[in-house]
Amino acid sequence: MNAAQNVNIPATVRQPSLVWEQQGQKMRANRTVILLYVLMLAGAAIHLYRTPIYSMDSIQYMGNALLMEERDPV
Repeated sequence: MNAAQNVNIPATVRQPSLVWEQQGQKMRANRTVILLYVLMLAGAAIHLYRTPIYSMDSIQYMGNALLMEERDPV
């Protein structure tokens, strides 16, 4: 019973190398997910830029039609 009273705990405890490896793997996984997200977002933006749903003439027409309905442009 007296052995438990004489235990010294060091102030700085180093983490085992396995923990560092797991943290490194998590960081690599996070970077991979972010990279895939950016690539997918860029691909969607390029696709929408090349094949728009509306032509620019129809967007201008819709803006004019909205202004005709509302008298106050503010």
